[in-house]
Amino acid sequence: MTNQVKDIFTNYSEQLKIVEQRLIDIFKSSVPLIPLIGQHILKGGGKRIRPLFLLLSADLCGYKGKNQYYMAAVIEAIHTASLLHDDVIDGAETRRGNPSAHSIWGNQVVILVGDYLYSHALRLAVNQKNQEIMEALSEATTMMTEGEVLQLYKTADPNITDEEYFKIISAKTGILLSAACKIGGILSNQPKEYKSALAMFGMKTGIAFQLV
Repeated sequence: MTNQVKDIFTNYSEQLKIVEQRLIDIFKSSVPLIPLIGQHILKGGGKRIRPLFLLLSADLCGYKGKNQYYMAAVIEAIHTASLLHDDVIDGAETRRGNPSAHSIWGNQVVILVGDYLYSHALRLAVNQKNQEIMEALSEATTMMTEGEVLQLYKTADPNITDEEYFKIISAKTGILLSAACKIGGILSNQPKEYKSALAMFGMKTGIAFQLV
């Protein structure tokens, strides 16, 4: 991580701590296994790039409200749910140097916890009572699933085209970063062209990240 990027994370460290607490709240449940798996996942860390992009976009647009923290946590919860499912599909034994959740609790439990994260995160997003936010998140989650299926279908296919490859990485990484950036504009009631520009920035950044 370059010094410039580290400086950005340092400048937003207090805001990201609030997001982290909101993320812990999303894992709260009367079923003890859900927060237990949540603690395991959150203890593993992560760069929190997607929440940061939402905070940056909201800040860029002059937004000062608290809803940015809830929505940043929702975005990260959706990302975390996708990682839980990915690790099961890929048979990954570790995640960020720690045992993967499914290697400890089994595939069935972890898939269901991933489903819980998806549904609970979207339920919290509904509380914003903002149709545009729900449309952005619905598009993102649908496209992410399509990308995962397409990737499985194209695994070890030597005839995969550039178009198919870019469709996969746009869906797996680009679309959620795009939604994060766009929501920063939605929260601050920016004009359509501003929100579109933020969404495009997030998409292109996600594609570049996945290419690297």
